[in-house]
Amino acid sequence: MNFKTYFCPQTGHVNYLKKPGEKIKKGEEIYNLTWFDPSKAEALETTIVALEDATVINHCPSGNVLNGMEVYQVLED
Repeated sequence: MNFKTYFCPQTGHVNYLKKPGEKIKKGEEIYNLTWFDPSKAEALETTIVALEDATVINHCPSGNVLNGMEVYQVLED
């Protein structure tokens, strides 16, 4: 078992799809990230998926995140 941290790839707003204690499967969506791209003058969204089967330990208490912030901590199976 390994502890793994998912970091935010972009400043924006996170919609958490998994709660602490929940199991996640490799490839399963764990959060959506929405941000504003001023060069395109539009909001963009991306979905982040689990890299391995794991259990969610914790997630950031805020929905507003900065580039590089810790978003999720998991314990990989």
